[in-house]
Amino acid sequence: MERVELTIDDFNPGNGISAISLVKNPAIMLNFFAFSKDETKKVQQFKFADEDKRIITGPVMLADRDIARMGDDGEMFNVYFSAETIEKLSQLFLIKGKQSSATFEHETTINGVTVTESWLVKDPTNDKANAMGFDVTPGSWMASMKIDDEDIWQRIKSGEVKGFSVEGYFEDSKQTNTMDMIKTQIKEFFNEMLSNSKSETEATKAEFAQVEAIDSNGAATVLVYPDSTELVVGVEVKTINESGEQVDVGDGTYLVGDIAYTIVDGVITEIVEQAQMEQDNATDEAEKEEFNADDFKKSLKDEMLAVLEKFGTALVADIDSKIDKSDEKVKEIAEKFAAIPGAEPLTPEKDDAKEPQSLGSWKQFVKQEKTKENGTK
Repeated sequence: MERVELTIDDFNPGNGISAISLVKNPAIMLNFFAFSKDETKKVQQFKFADEDKRIITGPVMLADRDIARMGDDGEMFNVYFSAETIEKLSQLFLIKGKQSSATFEHETTINGVTVTESWLVKDPTNDKANAMGFDVTPGSWMASMKIDDEDIWQRIKSGEVKGFSVEGYFEDSKQTNTMDMIKTQIKEFFNEMLSNSKSETEATKAEFAQVEAIDSNGAATVLVYPDSTELVVGVEVKTINESGEQVDVGDGTYLVGDIAYTIVDGVITEIVEQAQMEQDNATDEAEKEEFNADDFKKSLKDEMLAVLEKFGTALVADIDSKIDKSDEKVKEIAEKFAAIPGAEPLTPEKDDAKEPQSLGSWKQFVKQEKTKENGTK
């Protein structure tokens, strides 16, 4: 009869033991694995490790023990677990936190049942399993389980439930060979896709040219443009991201060698050589240096005098008008006074050459300033 090893795929997270079932016939395993009638007689039942604490102990998996299996074609063959595979399964069981994952007869989930001890048998003769009366092979997996579920505990004490049986998903060499073939085909498919993608990328590169540039922030970048043209005004330009894909380039000025390219909406709008840019900058600086403080002061003074003359002259005219009106009033009063019998006529003195000090000073100031201004010119 053909003998096939059961294994687990390290890359398949679904492989492994999902639960330990308490069964009447420990020869039954999930995933269509079944012991033969003869094999069930050889399976170890568990022992009462501590009846007061409701702890039972027994073998979970026996290493290199043949298990009869019927294939899809109806043919019988034996399967087995190696010590190495059982070690992986026992470790994954604990790593995945399955200690409290238990069922009854692979059908009903049980609460209050927990694995409290787990070990692998290295030397059957000197192992605790032998002291407890178990005849197991090297590499077998033993476990102790605490039973808090009253119904299950009574079934165990009555002898109805006799042992452990694992639930899980495994692979055999027949499946592995098929899977290896599928994996190979998938690998070849992706390699072909990768090769085609690489060819397309190389073809794309051949259609475009690229140059290194420095943006306005001083950062290095790459400008990509059609290989059939040059970097001239009107040419569309892109850049390359970290994934090697062409993407839109940001608006701004990019320096390529001694030439600055202004790009707006992905199109070159202006090209200026660096020498011309430096010359323009130098011109701007020269224009700034030509600023003359004296000229500025004189210009500012002229503007102030113009303002003073404008508003000062208006003020003087207003005062003169008021003085004239005052003179007329005085004259009118004098005439009325003269009409009084016996009154001496009033003859107020008036020196037209004299003006109030404030008005004379104002006119003198404006006149002097204008004289200075004319003399300077």
